[in-house]
Amino acid sequence: MRYTATNPILIQKQSHSVQLSLTCAISGLEVLGVVASILQIADLGAKLSVKLCTFYRTVKVANQSMQDLSCDVSLTCSILNELAKALEQDDQAKLFSEQAFRIAQEVLQECKAVFQQIENAIEKTYSRW
Repeated sequence: MRYTATNPILIQKQSHSVQLSLTCAISGLEVLGVVASILQIADLGAKLSVKLCTFYRTVKVANQSMQDLSCDVSLTCSILNELAKALEQDDQAKLFSEQAFRIAQEVLQECKAVFQQIENAIEKTYSRW
């Protein structure tokens, strides 16, 4: 999974892009909830990136793809942190739409699921040794 950000409100996942609309009626509490979720998953991803880095440096069978995965997870976390900042700043301006928040929540769920799968695979590999 690879995400790139060309500006704070455009997220691209592989060849699909999602434009987060500008206009809105989202409550401050909803914004804070989404921001908290983003930061929580970004933190989970940062910890996972460190685990991946440690894993590919200690395991002799680890290859370049493990290092690339670690880098991708780290970049995804950076994008999530930038999204959280944009949403926090937007709390006053109310520029993001409800659809933008739903999309952000879907992206978060996908990131969380993928991060968990990667972590489970690492734990499973470590338990074999």
